[in-house]
Amino acid sequence: MPTRAWAEELGSCVTDVIASRPEDPLRQLAHLLSRPNARPDWNETASAYAKRHSLEQHLQVAIDAVGLTVLEAATPGAIDQLCRELRALAQPQVAKARGHRVVTYNLLSPELGEPARFPCNDAADLDPPTRLARIRARLAEHMAVGAVLCLQEVSAAWAVKLAPFFEEKRYTVVSAMYHSMVFTGYMGNLLCWPAELYECLDADSLRVKDTKKWPPPVPPPVVDPSEPPSRPPFDPWVEAGKKENAIVMARLRPRAAAAGAEFCVGSWHGPVAFGPPAKVQMAVLVNVAAAHAMLEFAKGTPCVLAGDFNQVPSVSVKGAPQPNPPYTLLTTGTLPADSPGLPPARAGDSSP
Repeated sequence: MPTRAWAEELGSCVTDVIASRPEDPLRQLAHLLSRPNARPDWNETASAYAKRHSLEQHLQVAIDAVGLTVLEAATPGAIDQLCRELRALAQPQVAKARGHRVVTYNLLSPELGEPARFPCNDAADLDPPTRLARIRARLAEHMAVGAVLCLQEVSAAWAVKLAPFFEEKRYTVVSAMYHSMVFTGYMGNLLCWPAELYECLDADSLRVKDTKKWPPPVPPPVVDPSEPPSRPPFDPWVEAGKKENAIVMARLRPRAAAAGAEFCVGSWHGPVAFGPPAKVQMAVLVNVAAAHAMLEFAKGTPCVLAGDFNQVPSVSVKGAPQPNPPYTLLTTGTLPADSPGLPPARAGDSSP
C-alpha cells in the first residue's frame, strides 16, 4: 500500500470503484485497497451507481467493524481486516439480513437410486452422473449466497467426486461416513461452509452408539426348554445402542464482525422407524442422543441441528392422525407422559 494518508487512499479507491461500475462493488473495493490499479470502463452515473449498491452504507458498516475512521491512518493489519469485512458484506445474506443461511439436502446415494426402486421415474433421470451434475447445479445456487450446507446420504464415491467442486467454490468440508453396507455406497453426512465467510473453531463427528453408555438389555424371561425357541421382542434400548447413524458438527465464527457471533451447526441423518410403539421409542432414543450430542458440542452457543430426520409431524393410528412422538420431541423438546413413543425407564441409562 502507498504511504499516503488513509483518508486519501480510501477516497481514491471508492472513486475508482464508482467509476468502474463492477457487478460486485464491495469485492472490487477490497481488491483496489490492496491493488489500486484496476480501471475498467463505465457507463452509469456515479450517483446512480452508488445509490443502487448502497456502497456508502456498506462501507460505513465495514469501517465501523474494523474500528477505523477516515481521519485516522491505517493501523497494521487494518487493510486486510477491512477487505475481509467488505468481502463478507458483499454476500447477500450478510449485507441484507445480517444472518446465516443453513441448507439441508439428502442427496440420495446413487446406490439407492436404482430404477427398480423408483419405477415411476425416467431411468435417464436416475443416471448417477446426470444426477450428480444436477446436484452440483442446485448446490451452487445456495453456495452463491454463502449458505452452510448439511448433506446426507452422500456416498463415499460422490464425496470424492464433489471435492473439486467444493474447492472451486472455496468451501471447507467435514464428513461423517457412517454406513458400512456396500448397498448404500458407504454413505454418510457432509457439513460444508464458505471459508471466506466463516472460520472453523472446532469440529467433531459421532455415531449414536458412541454418544453414551447404553443400559444393558433386560434378562430374557425363563422359558420351558421343551418349547421351541422364539425370537426375542424388539428392545428399543438395545436397538438404539446399535445404531450407526452419525452426526457431524462444527463451530463457526463469521470472519466479518458485522455478521454476528459464533454458532454451531450439525448435519444429521436419523433412522427410518415407523410402526409399533417399540420402534417409535427407538427413534426417540436415537434422536435424543443426536440432540444431546449437538447441545454438548455447542456448550450454550446458539446451534442448528439440520438434516434428514426421517420423521413427519403426524402418523395415522387406527385411521386417525396422531402426533408423531419423535417429531414432537425434536420440535418441542419434550413428550407427554402418556405418549406411546416414551421409552420405558431402564436402569443403567446415562442420559442427562
